[in-house]
Amino acid sequence: MEGIEHRTVEVNGIKMHIAEKGKEGPVVLFLHGFPELWYSWRHQIAALGSLGYRAVAPDLRGYGDTEAPASFSLWLMIGVLSLVGISVCFALRESKLIFQEPGKTEAEFAKSPELVMKAMLTGRSGKPLIIPKEGFLAFPEAIRTRPLPSWLSQQDIDYYASKFEKTGFTGALNYYRNFNLNWELTAAWTGAQIKVPVKFITVVLLGELICSNELEIPLLCFSLHDQVLISTQWSKIYRYHHAI
Repeated sequence: MEGIEHRTVEVNGIKMHIAEKGKEGPVVLFLHGFPELWYSWRHQIAALGSLGYRAVAPDLRGYGDTEAPASFSLWLMIGVLSLVGISVCFALRESKLIFQEPGKTEAEFAKSPELVMKAMLTGRSGKPLIIPKEGFLAFPEAIRTRPLPSWLSQQDIDYYASKFEKTGFTGALNYYRNFNLNWELTAAWTGAQIKVPVKFITVVLLGELICSNELEIPLLCFSLHDQVLISTQWSKIYRYHHAI
């Protein structure tokens, strides 16, 4: 695909699949969200690789062709400190998340990975995805027959679905199952101020929810020059400039 190469590397005891283009130049690392794969960045990899950058996108732990760690500790935020220095998404602390129940959600998703991917990737209302109480297979016919947007083909959906049919959704969902442990382990840094100059911070919000995090971020950053708030992984981007 447009000169993109694939290989497997040994990282922290697991085999990780990466897609890349460009052998030299500054490295640009692309990290996908849920429920996605390196494939989400295929166009950006091709474009930046052609411009002289080394563009790299892995399948994250438990996704696609990357192995899932045997130990839950490797899913902890502190277990992936190699990501420090990268634009890090911050999520609000939720008391109840259905994804945290082991076995339940992945069993539901496994009934139709294709429908799951279509619902996830074409849900662009800016609001959280609402799953029927009866499960994904109970989605209205309107969602099942929803026309695909110009940027998404059936071939794309089939690619995602084929990977999740092979691996299941457990590895991907394990990120969410460590929320409570992550909060406990990082409690000592609650309210800590970032001392280094900050170009931007991305914040994951649910839909168009306006939360206190927007107001707190300038207080946490000693030198905030630019703040970008992203409403979910795919909807609106809000940008604020601070003269500090």
